Amino acid sequence: MSIRIKLFAATIALAAASLPAQAGTVSFSTSGTIASGIDELGLFGASGAQLAGEAFSLTISIDTEGLVPNPSTWDWVGSINEAIQDPARPTLVTGSVRVGEGSYAWTVDDALLARLTLAAAGPSYPRPDIASANGYGIAADGLRVSATSEVHTSVKGNLGVVHDTRFEQERSFPTDQNLVMSSSLFHASLAPGEGANTGTGVLITSFTSGGTLDAATWRHTVSPVPEPGQSGMLLAGAGLLGWRLRRRAAPAPG
Repeated sequence: MSIRIKLFAATIALAAASLPAQAGTVSFSTSGTIASGIDELGLFGASGAQLAGEAFSLTISIDTEGLVPNPSTWDWVGSINEAIQDPARPTLVTGSVRVGEGSYAWTVDDALLARLTLAAAGPSYPRPDIASANGYGIAADGLRVSATSEVHTSVKGNLGVVHDTRFEQERSFPTDQNLVMSSSLFHASLAPGEGANTGTGVLITSFTSGGTLDAATWRHTVSPVPEPGQSGMLLAGAGLLGWRLRRRAAPAPG
């Protein structure tokens, strides 16, 4: 390989290393039994169906790139991760919910409200671990969607102390940890004249869980997200480098 090609390869590698840091997404998933609810929008089955007693699962996923640290309402310095969306930056919220045999998934490109909290009590703190996520905004299909899940465990200090606003953890909250004060809420609405709502009133699908959830899972994932222009240049550069190498390796014509 010539010096020129080596330098070109090094340049591509350097450019890749200088790409933006990996973007993070927190997904908070809960499951349980619905205490009360109605499905006027028919998201899970027949329009107008009562949802009480149905099993549900709910996942709220929030892109952390649009979040900023928020003063904790718990006032335990060094033990709370709490952040809320920056009004000046778009915040992506996605979610999925299953009720009985029906399911619905949504995407909000610019949340009106997005918040994450992870309270890692530590063994010396006289309070339980806490985790919560909520997002609200207008989904791609036009529905106004709000979803919230919150968990308070009865196990003191089961998580280690987490500093700053880092959410890089995977954590399961099973039933045997007594998810006291835990709940999930889902609410979707469509105003008159919007979408399939041809009536004069607002159509609502909403439910709230019982007093205790069955289980909850906190998951943080990362994925590299290059800027469009940068990723295009890297692909072009890698292609050119591969072509040069193949050309040099090809046997000379007889």
